[in-house]
Amino acid sequence: MHIDNVHHIDKKTVNNRVDWPQRDRQIARELRRACENLSDDLNAPHLSKTFLIHQLEHRATVEKNLHRLPRCSTLLALYSESIAEYQARRLTRAYLSMIERGQIIKRWPLLREAGLSDERMIDIVAELLKEILSEQA
Repeated sequence: MHIDNVHHIDKKTVNNRVDWPQRDRQIARELRRACENLSDDLNAPHLSKTFLIHQLEHRATVEKNLHRLPRCSTLLALYSESIAEYQARRLTRAYLSMIERGQIIKRWPLLREAGLSDERMIDIVAELLKEILSEQA
């Protein structure tokens, strides 16, 4: 046994079944198309990384192998929106909707339509709300 252990050589298995750089480019193109379709839609849900990944055809591959897909990872970081951006988009959507219907813009109805509250609103969005309300005054 000792002689066998001395002469034993570990085999390194190399898995070359998938060309990850090519897969990365392919999925990045698909992700870019999905993001371009969603970018102008004010009614789109929160564009989180998870939501964007679920727009892809092979989402499980991306979820499990994101560390092997640097382009996709960069695009997801670029296109995913923060909570502040999502709140601002909701506020903008509610504001434009109320103007379109000819309603008077007041704080409470605007917050209600945007689905926001003072407790959860981020400071930047609160500043945006103040600017919207000051324009109406």
